[in-house]
Amino acid sequence: MTIRNPDKSLAEFRRSIDAIDEKILALINRRLKIAKQIGAVKMREGARVIDPERESTLIERLMVRNQGPLSKENLYHIFRAIITISRDIQSPQLSDCLGPGLTVIVTPLIGDPGCAQP
Repeated sequence: MTIRNPDKSLAEFRRSIDAIDEKILALINRRLKIAKQIGAVKMREGARVIDPERESTLIERLMVRNQGPLSKENLYHIFRAIITISRDIQSPQLSDCLGPGLTVIVTPLIGDPGCAQP
């Protein structure tokens, strides 16, 4: 790895990282707003929230485009987390019932549990 600005101070590097993190946060929130809209369309059309084929295609496409230094394993974990959060935002009733993130474990095993209220 080549350092382009060897004279840059730690504080300057951290400011750069902070600015990038703010952009990442804004993009994630933008993505989640779109995911929420997709959830409404899925509900209207009676489609399932979980689409394993779409999720696999998305991750495979990103792995091909990735030029590093992010490893394929880390890319997978980052986007798996984003997909899980997107599922939760698309189906808040399921997330409320099972808890955040648990939809990724339970739903593929048993389908939508319904979470009927007593």
